[in-house]
Amino acid sequence: MEIEAEAAAYFIGRCFGLDPSESAFYFAVWRGDDSEVIQDRLGRISLTTPETIVSLNE
Repeated sequence: MEIEAEAAAYFIGRCFGLDPSESAFYFAVWRGDDSEVIQDRLGRISLTTPETIVSLNE
């Protein structure tokens, strides 16, 4: 879950013009993971990130 939280923080930070470079290395951790695991993570991130961005813009 920490990897997913950092990935979401990366995308949210980019959306708001922040420098998320410290979060970027978490993507490198995925290199050895099974593609199905990566797809599951991306699915959760893609659901959470837009909701968070919308909430922050309200």
